[in-house]
Amino acid sequence: MKNYLINIIYNHQNSHWWHKSKKEILAYIIKPYLKKNFKILDYGCGAGNNLDIFKSVNKIHVYEPNKLATKFIKKKFKKVKIIKKVDDTYDLILCSDVMEHIKNDKLTSDILYKSLKKNGLLFLTVPAYPYLYTNKDKELGHFRRYTKKNLKKFLKNFKIIYLSYYNFFLYFLIAPCLVCMNLIKINIISKVEKTPNSVLNNLFYGIFSLEKFFLRKKIIFPFGLSIIGIFKK
Repeated sequence: MKNYLINIIYNHQNSHWWHKSKKEILAYIIKPYLKKNFKILDYGCGAGNNLDIFKSVNKIHVYEPNKLATKFIKKKFKKVKIIKKVDDTYDLILCSDVMEHIKNDKLTSDILYKSLKKNGLLFLTVPAYPYLYTNKDKELGHFRRYTKKNLKKFLKNFKIIYLSYYNFFLYFLIAPCLVCMNLIKINIISKVEKTPNSVLNNLFYGIFSLEKFFLRKKIIFPFGLSIIGIFKK
């Protein structure tokens, strides 16, 4: 991802409805599985938006190749160890909106599988549906978007605990906008990654974050803007 986007995301991740809601949802789902003595890996953690989820855990490693992002992580998270190569094993790995940035995602899934301890857990999120791929995805450095079917295929070594589309309620509003963006080839990446006006931001935050109650109960949404899954080795 380009550095100017890392900067925007870092400066807006605590206020933007998307980042706030996603962190709440992940925290709500992950925390029941956490133990203090766990060794955690946040794989491709970006600017570190989700690291607060693991503040009760003693050992937290992050793998993040972007130098600017690691600079932000060092500044904010003193407890976290930044690694340059994944050569350890972990009780739990978070890989949130990362796979779409990797050309050979199958190779990465194999690395994550090998890096989990027996019965270790992988929490994964990815953007959904190839037909929603736009210039926004391209600018963010996405190679693809996923369906549940192709996600199952390249994660076939894992046991699926839970797999669902999410960002379901906003799909009806945002998906048509993405399709239109794709048709007219507009690029609004700098605008959409910044926090919108407070009324719209609070509305979207309220709608999206509400899904944590459904996802915690492992209710499966039939479609959505993204996919979320829990996998076991």
